[in-house]
Amino acid sequence: LRAREAELLAARQIQQFFLPRTAPAVPGFDLAGASYAAEFTAGDHFDYFPMIGGTLGVVIGDVSGHGFGPALLMVALRNHLRALADHHDQIEEVLSDANRLLSAEMEDGYFITLLMGRLDARQRTFRYVNAGHPSGYLLDAAGQVKAFLESVCPPLGILPETRFPAEQSVTMEPGDLLLLVTDGILETHGADGTQFGEERMLETVRASRHRPACEIIEDLYHAALRFSESGKILDDVTAVVLKAI
Repeated sequence: LRAREAELLAARQIQQFFLPRTAPAVPGFDLAGASYAAEFTAGDHFDYFPMIGGTLGVVIGDVSGHGFGPALLMVALRNHLRALADHHDQIEEVLSDANRLLSAEMEDGYFITLLMGRLDARQRTFRYVNAGHPSGYLLDAAGQVKAFLESVCPPLGILPETRFPAEQSVTMEPGDLLLLVTDGILETHGADGTQFGEERMLETVRASRHRPACEIIEDLYHAALRFSESGKILDDVTAVVLKAI
């Protein structure tokens, strides 16, 4: 048991070390991300990095499973995406190459859901590909959903020959808010067995939408924590919020 606890602690330390400490300053936008580990588990991921053409890569992902293996795969994912973003200006090219690399490195049974976006602050566009990940949400200034950033292809690491579709795009007007999450928050269970779910999540974000992006994420996490039957989150919870100012 002590050996297992040491392994899980190492996994959490790996995860936390490779997550961004702060978000980059982006003119016209307020950007934040946070990941809350459940016990010692590891596998959720988010990141920001520069891409060709002065755009900013924004990533949120979830490696299947828990423990040391998924933590190491998260590190491999991070490094592959950052390296490939230096050579490709299209997300589908980055994901195709990353998928081939990861498929050769991963054992059977593992996969990675991922939503990768490319923010062009000058054009105020967010171009993205969702690979098996929970939907992203674009809310307007009144808190109504303008667009769902839905999955259109399988996760990474299943088939090396998977082809990823061309980027889709949303335009962000002042007051708009983009919400990206992993499934940990959606699947938090209450005392009656119901899940926190999409509507509770969106209502929480609507109520906090006028606050800074980092505080919206904190409010969302604590709302799920209060809802949880056990008073704690049983899966990693990760979220990224991008507000257009």
